[in-house]
Amino acid sequence: MGTTFLGDIQSGAVMGDEVSHASAASDGANAAIRAIGANNWRAPQNITIVSAWWEATGADSAAANASSYRTLQIINAGSSGTGTTALASLNLTASLGSNTQRAMTMATTPSASTGEVIAASHLTVGGAHSAGTVLVAGNFRFAYRPI
Repeated sequence: MGTTFLGDIQSGAVMGDEVSHASAASDGANAAIRAIGANNWRAPQNITIVSAWWEATGADSAAANASSYRTLQIINAGSSGTGTTALASLNLTASLGSNTQRAMTMATTPSASTGEVIAASHLTVGGAHSAGTVLVAGNFRFAYRPI
């Protein structure tokens, strides 16, 4: 039995917020998926993101061209909500069935300080009109550990 609530959880990690988003067209510009008070989360204390996932919910995420795809990120947007520091990322270079999760790759130091905004973003890699650049509706999820 741990001396704190988190001491009873083996990894010490708890679930953060879930960021849900609508689909973006193949010519959709790079953008953060956020608005202060919606589709973001403020760190309640100093944290480290320990794992992150993205799940397509609207339709299958088809990626037919490995040179043209979306990069999805969970970002530390800072206390103002405008920053772009990547904490976790996923290159959607392979198809993903609807309601199937794919793990994101963690940054070397995926941390945030008390009050900083954690949000999501998407970037187009390669041609904006090429196959594989459509971002289907989905959910970002992450787990964090207080530090």
